[in-house]
Amino acid sequence: MPVSPTNRAILERLRLSLWRTDAKLSRSETLGVLNQIDAASEPGAIPYILDFLLSSDSVVSASAAATIEQIVKVYSSLELVRLDFTIRERGYWRWEEIRAVDVDRLSHGHSCVLGILSCHRSGFIREWGVRSLSLIDDGRELPFLLLRLNDWVAEVRDAARSAVLGRVRLEYAEHFVRHLPLVFRLMGQNRDDHREIIEHVSRMLRNPECRSALLREICSSDRDVSRAAFRFLLSFKEGETDALDQGFRSEDRVIRLTAARAARVTLEGPSLAETLARMKSDRFMPIRREALYGYVERLSDLAPAELVASLWDAHPSIRETARFYLRKSGQPDFAGLYRAKLDAIDADFLALAIAGLGETGGAEDALRIEDFIAHPSAKVRRAAVRAIGRLNPEPYMERLLTLIDDVAGVAKAAGDILADHIYLLKPKRLWELFEKTTSRSGRMITLGLFNRLAWWDSAPLLVAAAGSGDEILSQRSLRYLERWRRNYHRLTARPSREKLTLLEEMRRLHGASLDKPAIDDLDSHISYAKRELV
Repeated sequence: MPVSPTNRAILERLRLSLWRTDAKLSRSETLGVLNQIDAASEPGAIPYILDFLLSSDSVVSASAAATIEQIVKVYSSLELVRLDFTIRERGYWRWEEIRAVDVDRLSHGHSCVLGILSCHRSGFIREWGVRSLSLIDDGRELPFLLLRLNDWVAEVRDAARSAVLGRVRLEYAEHFVRHLPLVFRLMGQNRDDHREIIEHVSRMLRNPECRSALLREICSSDRDVSRAAFRFLLSFKEGETDALDQGFRSEDRVIRLTAARAARVTLEGPSLAETLARMKSDRFMPIRREALYGYVERLSDLAPAELVASLWDAHPSIRETARFYLRKSGQPDFAGLYRAKLDAIDADFLALAIAGLGETGGAEDALRIEDFIAHPSAKVRRAAVRAIGRLNPEPYMERLLTLIDDVAGVAKAAGDILADHIYLLKPKRLWELFEKTTSRSGRMITLGLFNRLAWWDSAPLLVAAAGSGDEILSQRSLRYLERWRRNYHRLTARPSREKLTLLEEMRRLHGASLDKPAIDDLDSHISYAKRELV
């Protein structure tokens, strides 16, 4: 995980104090630096602090151990997997010479520090660390024991297996719930046969006494834990309604979608109808789509009305799903339905009618939509632009160019269509647009259009934009020129003499705004093109 800039500077001081004589810190300075580390938010600090854990100064070592404990105890289960890999990759030259019997002393009574030492490259030290962890029973040792179940040394695996099996008991179950991702992770690991462990833990968690812990973890701040707990609850029928209800209240869209897929298949009668009604109002589109599937497959008497209502959903995928099922029932003329609503007063409803007509109409419908490009509502203007882009954009290129200076949403919609039809636009017209556009967002969109042109048309405009005086636009132009440098196919295109002269002129006028790689690249292309034109 990343380290904040402040703590990076602190940790750099620690690193230098180890390797440079002139940067050595005194004991008090070292303790002061360690105490400055924001332990709750700096997992990336562990590799730095390990050096001080191994210090011969017991006070410094104890302070480092306390800092490591504070950091590691806020790790999620899968973050511990990454940490395990990082610690194991730490070369022998980075470890002070320690023996297995030193593990308990170096832990200073901290279980998470023992867990870190159980990730050591040496199998002897890992085994000692596992055996020491097995004497702790407060739950903080469990994730490290689960990690070592797939150790490549049999003695370490056996010690971890014995310790984990000894903890498969109801009063300890909440700790297994908090680390379910590590339990499920064993299914894909094959250094040993982990089925016994998985079966024992699963059987224990299916006990009714464990249900409250599983339900509680659905609301966990650790996304992996909440998803694992919810999937586990859905794997058995008892109390499924409670689990689904908890799942629908989750802020995690994946959990709500999982609940939706399970609900539309398993629920019956009034419970199904109530749940589908709840799903169709969810803000996440795939869940609303699952509701439509549920009506069609399970509540066919309610399906027609729900499908018609979904023709006016805000998301195009829902509208298309509704049209798919309605076509199968013999209702083909959706374009007529949307045309009939083009006189709507409500801007939101009008925008949906325009969007629907854009999805179902023909090229002639672009004429009906054209006037809405000037509508007072930005939402309607954006819908009109997108609809024309689908139906018949070529006659409206000039009109779309004038929208680049509109509000951001409308300008972006116009820019997307123009980019797809860049072959219809003249470089000179684009430069005029760039100069007339007043908003930075509009100029950025125009700059993106420059980049879509062929190289000999694009380069002069990008060089000129780099010299426009706007630092942000200049940096964006340089990035586009850098991308062009990676395109070796440019050399296959031969410019006209006019295009070559234009690029030379822009290079002369705005070269001071370019970096050296861009200048070198332009000069080499100009030189190459001159030779080709001789």
